Amino acid sequence: IGKDKKVSGIVLIDEIDKITKDYRGDPAAALLDVLDKEQNTMFCDNYIEEDLFKDKIKNLEKEYTTINKELDNKSSMFAILYEDRNSGVLPEREFLILMNKYKDDSTKLEERLKVIKKEINSSNIKKDKLKNKKTIFSKYKKIDTLNIEIVGDFIDKVLIGHLNEADNSREIKV
Repeated sequence: IGKDKKVSGIVLIDEIDKITKDYRGDPAAALLDVLDKEQNTMFCDNYIEEDLFKDKIKNLEKEYTTINKELDNKSSMFAILYEDRNSGVLPEREFLILMNKYKDDSTKLEERLKVIKKEINSSNIKKDKLKNKKTIFSKYKKIDTLNIEIVGDFIDKVLIGHLNEADNSREIKV
């Protein structure tokens, strides 16, 4: 969460030119520029909060419970309609119309339950990842030198592009 209170999953490193260690710069210097509060007054270290997804998960769980109750109510109502149909109170044509509506409504609600369950799982996974990132940032708040362990904690993977044989160059994506 930035100083403007907007949530962003992006860490912008302004001095990307320092990512390669050659005549153009040093990746250690680039990360130190981001992490060193004296050099970088714009960096806000509270942008990752453990409960970032708390409200979303809470609302999804509430919706999940509400839909389950609605499905139970519809099942109870359908059972009553079925009894009314068998006792002759409800004509067969009206019963068939109501039965089809019950099936359609139930199908839509069950599909929504599946989506909500996936969203809850996804949000929990993202929340756990953010918690892990917060731990990493807390661990390295005050570093004097950048070493391979620190870089390994911050970089999950490096993707390397194909070799351009025409000019013998390789586009590197980090």
